[in-house]
Amino acid sequence: MVQLAVEKQVPIFALCRGMQIMNVALGGTMYQDIESQRDKKTLQHYQKAPMDQGTHRIAVTPGSRLEKIIGGGDDIYVNSHHHQAVKAIAPQLQLTAIARDGVIEGVETKDNDLITAVQWHPEFMWQNDERMRALFTDFMARVEKDR
Repeated sequence: MVQLAVEKQVPIFALCRGMQIMNVALGGTMYQDIESQRDKKTLQHYQKAPMDQGTHRIAVTPGSRLEKIIGGGDDIYVNSHHHQAVKAIAPQLQLTAIARDGVIEGVETKDNDLITAVQWHPEFMWQNDERMRALFTDFMARVEKDR
């Protein structure tokens, strides 16, 4: 389905596992279990706090579309509910966000605005966080543009 959507130029906004599946479908790889497969210590990526709360920070890649959507810097808090993660990014994608422990938190297409993907769950944070709401606003604008 991912490959067909890309072929048909259907805008994609992938969240958490959706980002992982999309990355693999496009030729990337993933960690099946980040805690046991990475050499360095990881943050708690399966949070105990309510999902509408951010529990760790990400750094957004300067100049990325993600930066244009949610802003930049390394003080954006996101929620986290996963034990798998992108390992090698698919060739047509590029890094847009990373956690302090090196876990990839965001990717997007290199040459167009077709794909925006994040590892966290903005669907639980959008009501109280303008940055998370902006992700959905951007997706709807991309869909509308595609019509």
